[in-house]
Amino acid sequence: MKTRILTSLLAIACIAALVSCKHKMKPDTPLECNVNAAEVLGGEYSAADLRFFEVINENSEEGIKYQAWFNSLPDKPEGMNRLAVPASDTATFSPQIRELCLQLCNDANEYDFAWQPSVYWDDTIYELLIYNRTPLQVSGNDVVEASAVKSAYNGEPVLNFTFSEKAIPVWKQLTDEQIGNRIAIMLGKCVLSSPMILSVIENGQCSVSGLSEERTCALAKVLNRNAPAQPEK
Repeated sequence: MKTRILTSLLAIACIAALVSCKHKMKPDTPLECNVNAAEVLGGEYSAADLRFFEVINENSEEGIKYQAWFNSLPDKPEGMNRLAVPASDTATFSPQIRELCLQLCNDANEYDFAWQPSVYWDDTIYELLIYNRTPLQVSGNDVVEASAVKSAYNGEPVLNFTFSEKAIPVWKQLTDEQIGNRIAIMLGKCVLSSPMILSVIENGQCSVSGLSEERTCALAKVLNRNAPAQPEK
């Protein structure tokens, strides 16, 4: 599930993943999605389970506290600015991180954390992500169409989705307010990607890359269950 850059035009991007306004010279190829979404995703999910969260900004008061905590750890990985540990060690660190979340704010329920495969190492190393647990004002419920395709750019699986007309201005405002910050895209407690906002997204047509073909197909199926029925011809 390790995510990578797949940039096109002005986009939400980071070295892990991409959410971008879609604009390509050649058409993508639809994937043949003969998968059981519940089996691939490890449970039964609905579109409402796809949510977006603000990750703590490294320059904020909370981010500075996190950096101080991280810098105090012995043997931290070279070149890292966030905690990354072997997948088998995440449970060992979780009690310490719970305590850290309490230190970041007065409200014990304001922040939460999740683990995602590291973008610096390989998918056996997990990276800590601390985020504001209040979701942003859009979710998978606002998606009216989703598709799983093979990118014409590099042949990798891409999940395309389109927000409803009602949600487009909300997403535009959110991306405008979050420029320079990271956003966690999560299905339940699983982090799909955590891109940094580099520009405003205005048209509501977005993509997520870096997932496996099976997960891309499964997510498209989950989101399309929420899409309005097509009118009969």
